[in-house]
Amino acid sequence: MPRSAWLTLTSVALITLTACSGTSSQPTATAQYTPPPAPSAPPPPEPAPPSSPDQQFVDQAAAGGMAEVELGRMAREKAANRGVKAFGARMVADHTRVNNRLMAVAKRANMTPSPAPDPQQQSMRDQLASASGPDFDKQYIDGQVSMHQQTIQLFEGEVQGGQDPRLRRLARETLPTLRAHLRQAEAIAKRMGG
Repeated sequence: MPRSAWLTLTSVALITLTACSGTSSQPTATAQYTPPPAPSAPPPPEPAPPSSPDQQFVDQAAAGGMAEVELGRMAREKAANRGVKAFGARMVADHTRVNNRLMAVAKRANMTPSPAPDPQQQSMRDQLASASGPDFDKQYIDGQVSMHQQTIQLFEGEVQGGQDPRLRRLARETLPTLRAHLRQAEAIAKRMGG
């Protein structure tokens, strides 16, 4: 092979090797390791539609529970009968505990109770605010019998027809306490002659 051909071939080989060796002035892309995304928590539950039976239960149970606490405090302060005072104290303790559980379960279910008070409970609160002595005791206990009958129906409805298993469980576990309240209120009413 002639020397000029050899030099030409060698020059072409060197140019090709230089071009392939990455010494070009063009920047080259480098592969970097990207770790896979960390597993995420499951998405929060969809909010309950505003008119869903579960949301209605939360609204009514929260309003009733808050009214029970407020009325129980009134009974502790205003009642003339020691049994009525003790019952009021029990309502404050038991319904505060249930209200706290209800709020926690509702939050996990992505529900917010309506802040609107129940008109019937507001009316009872207004009547009791102006009553005193034995008149207060009778009105309070009669109202407690009625309210607990309605509350038991509400909680039984949630147990039977609620969609959220956490709310159904709360209702089921609360019913024995509500029934005990009703029996106690009825016994006090009977002792008071009502």
